[in-house]
Amino acid sequence: MPELNAKLKEVSLWDLEPNYIYNRLGDDLNKWKQILSEIKKSRATFDNSDVERSFGFIVVNYEQAQSKVNAKYDQWQRDVLAKFGIKLGDSMREFHSGASNSRKELENKSMESNNTSEAVALITFVQDLKRKVNKWNQDVEIFREGQKTLERQRYQFPSDWLYIEQIEGEWSAFNEILDKKNNQIQDQIDGLKLKIVAEDKNVEEKIKKIHADRDTNKPIQGDIKPDIATNTLQIYEGKITRLKEEYDMVCRAKKALGMAFTNEDRLENVLEELKDLKSVWSSFSSVWKSINELKETLWSSVVLQKVRQQLDNLLNEIKKMPGRMHSYKPFEYVQETVKTYLILNTILSELKSEALKDRHWRQLFKALKLDGRFLLTEMTVGHIWDFDP
Repeated sequence: MPELNAKLKEVSLWDLEPNYIYNRLGDDLNKWKQILSEIKKSRATFDNSDVERSFGFIVVNYEQAQSKVNAKYDQWQRDVLAKFGIKLGDSMREFHSGASNSRKELENKSMESNNTSEAVALITFVQDLKRKVNKWNQDVEIFREGQKTLERQRYQFPSDWLYIEQIEGEWSAFNEILDKKNNQIQDQIDGLKLKIVAEDKNVEEKIKKIHADRDTNKPIQGDIKPDIATNTLQIYEGKITRLKEEYDMVCRAKKALGMAFTNEDRLENVLEELKDLKSVWSSFSSVWKSINELKETLWSSVVLQKVRQQLDNLLNEIKKMPGRMHSYKPFEYVQETVKTYLILNTILSELKSEALKDRHWRQLFKALKLDGRFLLTEMTVGHIWDFDP
């Protein structure tokens, strides 16, 4: 009965969804190899000439059913084999490309240079690769066994197939250059440590300098134009980002050489502060844009009631800004500026009086030493706001 039960279970073959199986297997090549082996093993169960079974006077002939099951197994084997071949081929090409690129990069890095940064880059690169070697060794073995599986199951290799011999050749060349560079590091380790100490000192001086420069030139004054402030912050952010990369590299090199180090986050804190300042200036930028649009309004066409309404709206917008912004000088400055313009609106109403003639304006310009700077027809609200009596 076991043989018959085994055959009855094969009904589930027709219910299997290929995509469900493929998704479950994912990119795990070992699982693909295993299922191919299991399909072949299960298929072998039906490779016999016994197609009848007697139960007393009852004879069961399952030749036709066996033929259908064998055909289904063969179809599954072909489909899974084709999918596995594609998966394995892609993985082998990706591995070969990665090993080749790593080998070439190692060949281009040298310990002979007096540039400490280059020495640091070589140390950290070699250390990173050494951590990956065991996994890559396992990958090569999987590729070797995978190709054998394909050969045993008579897989039709495409013309562009990257054979295991090519993988092993590249892998051998990679290991050779990796060992060579690692030996160079070990031979020059004392000199390298001195280089790292020198680079560490150099980076530390840069950190101190950029801290001092930032504290002196940080755009926190209220009267700075938002676009100038934002540009200044972007320049600082770029400098600090590059410096942080240098600092992190030194820390990795110290770790690789077994040297004591403290991985502080001083630069990370500075970067966060700069990003915060950028968001502050970005918020103020829209307010200043509205103010400048008001300032550009021609005096001859201005409606002071609308000006007041817009200034009131801006003041409310400023007050609703997040509490953290209230401690910045640009917040105080823009708020006081809008309040001042609101106060000046009363004076503007008086200046808008029909009683004020052109001769009165000329006398006013002369008293303020503004005569000749602009024509009365070109005068804007901003000109009047900026009068300095």
